[in-house]
Amino acid sequence: MAGSCYLTADEYRGPQATGEWRGILVLNEVLDGDFDICEVSLSYLCIRYEGMSLDRYVKKHSGKRWA
Repeated sequence: MAGSCYLTADEYRGPQATGEWRGILVLNEVLDGDFDICEVSLSYLCIRYEGMSLDRYVKKHSGKRWA
């Protein structure tokens, strides 16, 4: 899997750039080329592993607002 993730609203990306889905894809029950896709959002990951909302996390670590 390859991709990128922007956590802040950077000016150069323009207003349309804040609408993409952000998260990871997990492939479950992989067997002979078949699998089930599980979408896991960055919001969920942040609450689960950092114990805070994604907005709060981004502000704390970058001083910027969540994109």
